[in-house]
Amino acid sequence: MKQEVILVLDCGATNVRAIAVNRQGKIVARASTPNASDIAMENNTWHQWSLDAILQRFADCCRQINSELTDCHIRGIAVTTFGVDGALVDKQGNLLYPIISWKCPRTAAVMDHIERLISAQQLQAISGVGAFSFNTLYKLVWLKENHPQLLERAHAWLFISSLINHRLTGEFTTEYYDGRNQPDAGYPATRFQSANFTSHRYSTPTLPSSGGSG
Repeated sequence: MKQEVILVLDCGATNVRAIAVNRQGKIVARASTPNASDIAMENNTWHQWSLDAILQRFADCCRQINSELTDCHIRGIAVTTFGVDGALVDKQGNLLYPIISWKCPRTAAVMDHIERLISAQQLQAISGVGAFSFNTLYKLVWLKENHPQLLERAHAWLFISSLINHRLTGEFTTEYYDGRNQPDAGYPATRFQSANFTSHRYSTPTLPSSGGSG
C-alpha cells in the first residue's frame, strides 16, 4: 500500500521548496532552490517578481523529489508563501502588471503622503497593519496614479499564494485574513475606496477543504 503524502509548495523570499509530508507529519522528501526578484525594466531601482520563474522553480524542485515519491500517493497540494505581494489580473487570471516586490522602493512616497487620502491612524485602526511601504493599499494607489487603466480592466487582485493556486486550479480564491476585516470578516471598504478600488475585486474567500484526494 502506498504511503499517503501532501505536497507542500513553499515560496519564500529567498528560497522555493517542495516538501512531501506524510500523515504523521514526517518529511518524506524535499528539495529547494534559491528564489530572487527581478529588476524592473521601467526603473533599475525597482524590484518585481516573475510568476513564471517561481512556478519553474517549483517544477524543478518537484522533479528533484519525484524519484523519492514512487511509493507514495499524493493526496493533495498545499501552497504557502510570504503574504505581502500580489498583482492585478484579468478575467482569465493573466497578470495585468508585474508583481511588485515587497522590497521595491516605488511605494515609499505613496506611504509618506497617504494622509491626502486617509489618515495613517484610521488606516491602521481599520487594517491592524503598521506603516510599511509594501502594504497592498500603497501598491494600489501607485497603480492608480501611474497606470489607472489597469484598475478599470482588473477582474481581481491576487496575492502570490492565490496566483499560484489559480495556475494550479483555475479558481480565483483568497484566504479570509488576506482581504477582510477582523473579527467580522467584512471587506475593508474604507481603505479600498481610498484608492478608488472596489472591494469586490478581492476574490471569493475560500476555506481549506477537508475532502478527498487531489
